[in-house]
Amino acid sequence: MAPQVTLHAFDTPHTKKVSVLLEELGLDYELKKVDLLAGEQQTAEYKAINVIGKVPAIVDHTPEGDVAVSDSNAILFYLADKYDKDNKLTFAAGTPEFYEYVQWLITTTELGTIAAAATFLQKRLPEKQPAAVEFAKTRSTGLFKAYDTRLAQQAEKYSTSTPYLVGNKYTAADIATYATILLGEIGAELDLSEFKNLQEFKARIAERENVKAGYAKVVAL
Repeated sequence: MAPQVTLHAFDTPHTKKVSVLLEELGLDYELKKVDLLAGEQQTAEYKAINVIGKVPAIVDHTPEGDVAVSDSNAILFYLADKYDKDNKLTFAAGTPEFYEYVQWLITTTELGTIAAAATFLQKRLPEKQPAAVEFAKTRSTGLFKAYDTRLAQQAEKYSTSTPYLVGNKYTAADIATYATILLGEIGAELDLSEFKNLQEFKARIAERENVKAGYAKVVAL
């Protein structure tokens, strides 16, 4: 039987967050490697799926026909909206929590972009630009501080030691945030150790079986 979803993938944090959500939703999916180092993302075949030429992208094989979606957070929104009918990983549309969830899901796009810029400036740019690196790292760290504060607020609001970004439950926004924390620490080499709420959150998410499975499958590509 053909898989429900094809995930066009490379070993990146953005791909991993999609594989994690697919695991959490229990969807049957296959991984198709797009070798960024070989430039496969720029081929006509791949651009027929994602004209921007980035990974990840998915193709959802629906009875009505294939649906292609790109941009990792757009993919998370699509998958949760379509397949999380019981709102286990999101909230009912139209509720205040739903709009908070959308806000935090989208906010990780800015955070991921600036963390990725810091990574590029430090590791990929032929000539080092110290001022640009410092700006990107400072901006990234400031955003992570806001996430740390948010988690502290959530802990107080719900009288819990295991807070999440929205409501009092784990959602797709948390999946996106976890991936971005790793991008910041490993890719951009940010020191986020002072943010205790963020570190506890990261450790807790890392222990989820579906997170482990989703990451392992992408790494094994």
